[in-house]
Amino acid sequence: FNGTGRVGSPACGDEMVMWVQIDPKTERIIDCRWRTFGCGSAIASTSVLTEMLIEKGGMEINDAIKLRPQDILAHLGGLPDRKVHCSVLGD
Repeated sequence: FNGTGRVGSPACGDEMVMWVQIDPKTERIIDCRWRTFGCGSAIASTSVLTEMLIEKGGMEINDAIKLRPQDILAHLGGLPDRKVHCSVLGD
């Protein structure tokens, strides 16, 4: 993998680590692995985010940077209002 990221929220105890493999010629994310510690909603949000990043041949980096929690929520099919904050780890 040629990219890594770590983000967490001490307030709620969730943490996400993500590794991406980016094709330097196409600037597309061709593989993505992750580890999330936290509630089921945080884990589900991370999982669906990684699917979004690699589906259809991989998302271009510039498009991936523009993703917002609302995009993750829409792809996930929504979350209860009290769990929406869990989708922001990937953002």
